[in-house]
Amino acid sequence: MTHLTEEQTRALARRFAAEVQHLEECAECRSRLRKAAAEEDGGYRAALIRAAEGTLRRLPAVRAEKAAAPDLLAELLAMPEVERETALALDGRFHSYALASYILKRCETEIQRDPGQGRVLAKLARAVTEQVDPRSCGGTAALADLEAYSFAMEGEALRIVGAPEQALQAFAESRLHQECGGADPDLAARIDLLEAMMRRDLGQMQPALDLLDRSAETFMALKEHDQLARILVHRASFLRLEDRGERLSSGMGKELRAMPPRQYRSH
Repeated sequence: MTHLTEEQTRALARRFAAEVQHLEECAECRSRLRKAAAEEDGGYRAALIRAAEGTLRRLPAVRAEKAAAPDLLAELLAMPEVERETALALDGRFHSYALASYILKRCETEIQRDPGQGRVLAKLARAVTEQVDPRSCGGTAALADLEAYSFAMEGEALRIVGAPEQALQAFAESRLHQECGGADPDLAARIDLLEAMMRRDLGQMQPALDLLDRSAETFMALKEHDQLARILVHRASFLRLEDRGERLSSGMGKELRAMPPRQYRSH
């Protein structure tokens, strides 16, 4: 048997995650999947039937986990820290990808208002992720992506409160975990965007712009136009910093002034 390459495995994980998400929301496609599995001829029929049945069997549990996530987070936050650590280790209700993902979504909205609480949520999401069975989601790559994003969100909280050295360390940890991930291009693009903000604050404008551009290319491919618009606003603000003489040398300023507006390609 010939094994998949690492790139092929990650591409398959990305496609599988997207298709499961669609199946969760589309009754017509769930019906088509059952029919296709039943009609398939040849040696792949049994494998396809097992895969289809396993996917469809998992969907109600995924919906239930998503619905339970807000209450589970509230329950965790109400606990003293020691009790929370025990609950995370022993209570299977808290061992879900959906809960970790929901906590990170909450972190996104909380972090600008209260970076301290945002950092708490980022660490909590990571603690939940560490308890999730890889077989219940997109595998170890999907969990590594969540861990990478949790470190990036922690880095963003540290950036906001003016702790650049700690923020750099958090982003370094994020990139290390990302090497084991790659299942979710959306999270990868979000990490690039967050690190770009930190590089801007450090005056590292060219690396910041490179990260913004890479993030924009990914969001364009994913057709996430709201995120793309956000990046274009950030890019313009980065260039305005040079015009005001903030953080950039005059030589770099001339280079950036000469740069044409970036054109992003749809894949």
